[in-house]
Amino acid sequence: MTTSSAPVDGAADALQVLRNRTFDEIAIGDSASLERAFSPQDIHMFALQSGDVDPESSVSSPSRGTTEAICANALISAVLGTRLPGPGTQYVSQNLRLLGAVRPGDRLTVQMQVSSKDTATHHVTLDCTCTSQEGVAIFQGQVEVVAPTERIERTRTVVSQ
Repeated sequence: MTTSSAPVDGAADALQVLRNRTFDEIAIGDSASLERAFSPQDIHMFALQSGDVDPESSVSSPSRGTTEAICANALISAVLGTRLPGPGTQYVSQNLRLLGAVRPGDRLTVQMQVSSKDTATHHVTLDCTCTSQEGVAIFQGQVEVVAPTERIERTRTVVSQ
């Protein structure tokens, strides 16, 4: 019997190693997405972190606006840092419009697609949209990043709760 340290399939390897996509590997139209459920505890934590709570209430309840922005930033950062372009990406700017509220238990899907590239600066612009499980738009806009020019691979660390 022989054993190998090489993964049997690409899917298993993708779960263990984060690999970026360099500027030269990225094409206009490339996309990546991420789906995430936001528990009542997640929403409460985001509200507390931002100070977006109702001081008149005996129980803190997030108001619309800041919590959605934090959810948007968390999802966008996760896609940029782990999928497209991946490790080594430098955030430049974002322009988002908040369109809907995030409620505890919502399952949000963020979809990002490369809309332009600038060879001189290695800047990549991605259009992004986020929808709830009902297909309701939560935010949309654009994000600009500097894509890495060299391959980066990192072993994925799993955080247990």
